[in-house]
Amino acid sequence: MTTNARPDRTTIPLLLEQRLRAAEDIAEAVGRFAADQARRRGSLIVSTKGPQDFVSTADCEAERLARASIAARFPQDAIVGEEAGGQATNAYWIIDPIDGTTNFLSGLPLWAVSIAYVVDGAPVVGALALPMLGELLSAAQGLGMRRNRETMVAAQRQGPKLAGIGRNLPWLADGYRETESRLEAAGYSLVSLGSCATELAFVALGSLDGYVQGQVNTWDIAAGVIICREADIDVDVTPGAGSKVNVIAGTRAFRDFCAAPPSGRPLST
Repeated sequence: MTTNARPDRTTIPLLLEQRLRAAEDIAEAVGRFAADQARRRGSLIVSTKGPQDFVSTADCEAERLARASIAARFPQDAIVGEEAGGQATNAYWIIDPIDGTTNFLSGLPLWAVSIAYVVDGAPVVGALALPMLGELLSAAQGLGMRRNRETMVAAQRQGPKLAGIGRNLPWLADGYRETESRLEAAGYSLVSLGSCATELAFVALGSLDGYVQGQVNTWDIAAGVIICREADIDVDVTPGAGSKVNVIAGTRAFRDFCAAPPSGRPLST
């Protein structure tokens, strides 16, 4: 997925609505499967992919279910997934079967199934299932955002300033403690929920002013990006190291502050 690319509307398939319904159906079904696995998480086999990066048999089985469901409906489509990989083309599906595996394995409800369809480097369809919270968010370019399959009017953020940050290892290594201090000085209370997809969902719902994280994978954010954009939320995605990307999403005030903080140092570099 390339930076802030948005495909020309004339290149989007006429069956965009069909792909949206498919993304909703598949995310919801995979969410039910994963929720069942979460209830028996003590029996799952867990391995480590890297520091603070876990994968369980539930992740792998959930991705297999998602892939099979997509292939049954769209047999010619390319698929990329966190666990089984794949080759991105000019149009492809991208899956994070369980975003927030640490939360999932710990019995916390803050995890999500993320499924998106990308065209010319930009997500044009996305669905996020948060089964433990009873939420299904979805969107397609030009069709608006849906909540539990019903069109949702863009939420107006209310309440005290509250923002999400992705406190991963790159965040710490890149000196983002300074970022936290600047945000707090601007009046934001900060939370780090351990799931990119979940935090983007809360931004789309108007529960968070914004979300910022550096060095994330495309599958972590693809569905959340199109959902936020269709909820009239500003989203910036910029290149990170290697195949990683940086993301800033939120109210205009939050995004503008992150893009040009008082010190003049962008938060996503």
